[in-house]
Amino acid sequence: MEEVNLEQQYRDYLETLPLPTLRILGRNRGVPTLRSGNKPDLIEGITDILVGKAQPVPRSGRGAPVKQSYLDPTVVQKLEEIRRGGEVRKEPERKGLTVSSPEAEKGFFDQPVYTGILEIMQSGYGFLRAKNCQPTNGGDVFIAAPLIHSYKLREGDFVACNVKPRLKNDSAALGELLSVNGLPVGEYEKRVFFDALTACYADEKIDFSAQGGSLSMRILDLFVPIGKGQRALIIAPPKA
Repeated sequence: MEEVNLEQQYRDYLETLPLPTLRILGRNRGVPTLRSGNKPDLIEGITDILVGKAQPVPRSGRGAPVKQSYLDPTVVQKLEEIRRGGEVRKEPERKGLTVSSPEAEKGFFDQPVYTGILEIMQSGYGFLRAKNCQPTNGGDVFIAAPLIHSYKLREGDFVACNVKPRLKNDSAALGELLSVNGLPVGEYEKRVFFDALTACYADEKIDFSAQGGSLSMRILDLFVPIGKGQRALIIAPPKA
């Protein structure tokens, strides 16, 4: 009876989601393609996987990349809350001492998110540099050249993504693209090129001197005024 109640909670929440969100959720959770045509079949397929009645279908990796893969984190959070609430109700009362594991149990939807700055190589493929834009030993995410072209990625983009299962002695490869420069898929493509941006000149002055302050700071304000956003180079001997 408890399992049926949990299953109904999943159904009630999934009914409130729009069809595009259900399709992204179903694709991420491994719902078969045959069941992704309409909303009732999608809800049935997702619910069966969530309650353990069906196993997720592995991704083939074939075909063109999907245009929309961004999933609102609140959807994952809500499903995780429903799952945890069902586990609390099903857990019987225990007597005596219990030993807890120091590691927290990972939820069904817990997937690591990889972030980094995209570096495109001469051959067209690229890597997400996770540490100071420098190559690391096995810690960078590989992005194939066709994906860079189809996702319209540019060198220097800050990319967040999930990765495919790592093969032996190979770098982790891009799985699902989550965001680029903080923008979800479907919005970041509209960004303009950096060279086409209009420069904003400093229009607010930074005062180094104060009332009754140092004479040297007052001289700086008079001869070399500096505004917010302005670049300045200070040259001085050591310990000056």
